[in-house]
Amino acid sequence: TNRMWRRALKRVPKDASVKRVLHLGLGAGGLVRDLARRLPSCSITIVEWDPVMVDLSRRLGFLSAPTKPTIILGDAAQVVPGLVGRFDLVIVDLFVGGKTADALGGEPFIRALRDRLEPDGRLLLNAFHDRQRFDAFDRELSRHRTWRFRFNALALYRPFGNGHAGDIPPTGFRHPQQSRTYLAGCQSQGHGIGLVEAAGN
Repeated sequence: TNRMWRRALKRVPKDASVKRVLHLGLGAGGLVRDLARRLPSCSITIVEWDPVMVDLSRRLGFLSAPTKPTIILGDAAQVVPGLVGRFDLVIVDLFVGGKTADALGGEPFIRALRDRLEPDGRLLLNAFHDRQRFDAFDRELSRHRTWRFRFNALALYRPFGNGHAGDIPPTGFRHPQQSRTYLAGCQSQGHGIGLVEAAGN
């Protein structure tokens, strides 16, 4: 698992300015150490529902200085919507038993994650072997990379917008070259374009 996340962090571009990290699903805590090594000046907020895992991470030394992350005990589906501020990197690794958490298929939770991301932020998702989780995230975020690590399916997301490849145009968007003014200008300049209109267009 540690090797999987180390490789995943390398997929976040080096020029990305990561100052605040939201880490959902602590596990044994090894990723906290890797985050501190790769992003030494970042602040880390962890959401974990199992106090046993937090205690284990502390005993293993992953939560000690210089990292000292902020730890929130609770269900991520309930905690994330109430968080204040935005994050440059969100890491989603939520499991209940051997399955991904149900929240990963729910639009309210995914929208809350989207709203916690900086406009140029990134989200790393471990969907385990449940690739259908990508479909729900694809409706709210722009997927830029997908890869496998053994039996885990992972993806790197960014918010829609800012003209990034893969973005879905906003509802009602019309390219300037679809405008009546542009087309009329082309027609008047003799480009062999004639306007064909229907009612309401």
